[in-house]
Amino acid sequence: MDAERAMLRFVSTSHGTTVAGHICSECVYNKGKYASFGEHPEICIFDKTDACSAKTPYFFFRIRNERSVALFSKGRIPFDCSKTDTELLKILKKELVLALKLLQSFENSVLCAKYGTTDEAKNYFDVENVLFYNVGTSIFNSLTQQGVKFSHISSFEIAKLQKQWNIPEEYSHYYEYTLHSKPLLPPQMKNPLAEWDNIRFCKCVGLTPLMVWKTIKDEAVNIQIYDKINCDYGDNFSLFLEIEKPKQVKFSIMTAMKPLLDGLICAFHNSDFEESEVDYFSQKLKCNRDKIKSKELNILGERKSKYIQIYRNNVKWNPADDMCQHVTISIKEGNLWKLSGKIYSYD
Repeated sequence: MDAERAMLRFVSTSHGTTVAGHICSECVYNKGKYASFGEHPEICIFDKTDACSAKTPYFFFRIRNERSVALFSKGRIPFDCSKTDTELLKILKKELVLALKLLQSFENSVLCAKYGTTDEAKNYFDVENVLFYNVGTSIFNSLTQQGVKFSHISSFEIAKLQKQWNIPEEYSHYYEYTLHSKPLLPPQMKNPLAEWDNIRFCKCVGLTPLMVWKTIKDEAVNIQIYDKINCDYGDNFSLFLEIEKPKQVKFSIMTAMKPLLDGLICAFHNSDFEESEVDYFSQKLKCNRDKIKSKELNILGERKSKYIQIYRNNVKWNPADDMCQHVTISIKEGNLWKLSGKIYSYD
């Protein structure tokens, strides 16, 4: 068996379903326990306890090396593992972080990440939260200096992987992180919604959703609009962004990514606000009322639940980022902070 790509077989025995295969370095990494029984003398048990129980593991790594990490699991890592009663989720996060620390970036490398689930009850999520923020962003800083690409894998694609590798349906969550070489090119999407080039930002360090939202709204005249969708009715979209940063300026896309996406997506929404809400937001955001009510850039549809909400005597940004299926962010050096981008509908 290839030591870097454990192709596992799931076998039913008198002790229950287990994982059968040769004893390879992949299994050793997972601190596997070994037993000899039934028709398969070499049984690799990935249990995280000292007990050799012949039960299926809570998760296992399909790939783990300096270029790629991929795993299947029975659960999804929450944002705050300290608040979960499931000890196995805490172990899952710990082991994933350890595996990610072994990834070795190289010249012009970018991180490409994927997540998806076949669990329909848990198929509502923000993919950037699951892949990065729930795991811990600091581990990704050195891996994303040149850019990052991440996407939501459909349940159909995961089902194909399960069939291809003979993996039981209970392993309903799939994580993948791989280092690729630049350039990151825009995806070949059939239906572009909007695009813009070299919009000036005052800075991208210490970025806030408000800064992004205001900048995009102010630059509406320089944004080419082609079509529109409605995320509230199930339409999906994808983003391709290119950030130009001044040379010698330290910049972490992991820190800037959440406010960048929240402010950007909200700028392309519209909502039917009450006049009292417009007054409140105009005061809190220090902008004129027309900017809040403007429909000029409304390519992602009206947010019935309001793209800005009143929250604890402040504001809360409410983009339809769960409908964003793919994001590519490329980073290059220049003289000023600039942002170019394309938005596509995603079938």
